[in-house]
Amino acid sequence: MGPDDILVIAAQEFTLRGKDLYQASYALMSYFSGHCRRGTIADGYAGPAQLPPADAPYDPGDTGGNILAVRVEVIADTLDRGTTTAIEVMHRGFDTLGRALPDQYTADEIQLLTIAIGGDALTVSHLDRDTAYRRAGSTEP
Repeated sequence: MGPDDILVIAAQEFTLRGKDLYQASYALMSYFSGHCRRGTIADGYAGPAQLPPADAPYDPGDTGGNILAVRVEVIADTLDRGTTTAIEVMHRGFDTLGRALPDQYTADEIQLLTIAIGGDALTVSHLDRDTAYRRAGSTEP
């Protein structure tokens, strides 16, 4: 992380009725993990927007609801570069989702999802270097 780099956080929720969000989460998290290992992104998350309470009994028919929350964090020198990288990773993640779960997602469904990335529901925030280090619990680089 350079002295002027910032942490860019892009998040979006997607409505996926009738899909198994736990399987989708696993496929997307596997994809994001690869990008974390390569250093393309700092962190990524994909999962149901509302997880069941910790004390809820196990339900084998639970597919995680209808809303998939996706978040990608990128360290970049500008807000634009970080946002572009995050959107690109989301886009390619959904492409791999179609290949990982072809029984659940048609090519048309994946196309609609990738078109929605970066739309009105996208939120982008950023932290400067000092704030990012404080967030990580460190006071020095």
